[in-house]
Amino acid sequence: MGFQILLSVPAESSIGTYPASLVLDIPVMLGVMLLLTIPALLYKKLFRWQGLALLLMYTAFCTLQFMI
Repeated sequence: MGFQILLSVPAESSIGTYPASLVLDIPVMLGVMLLLTIPALLYKKLFRWQGLALLLMYTAFCTLQFMI
């Protein structure tokens, strides 16, 4: 007996007429990169608010991935 998949992720999802990777994935990745890279370069560490922001962004991103 194997595991049943309860949630399915579509292979190619789209938002309007554009692929979801152009509309959602790439801007989110760039935002996370900026949130991590710039303060890390300036202050040589990450702050607690950045960790909380990253956690919230990840939660929202995963939720949106399954809703599309």
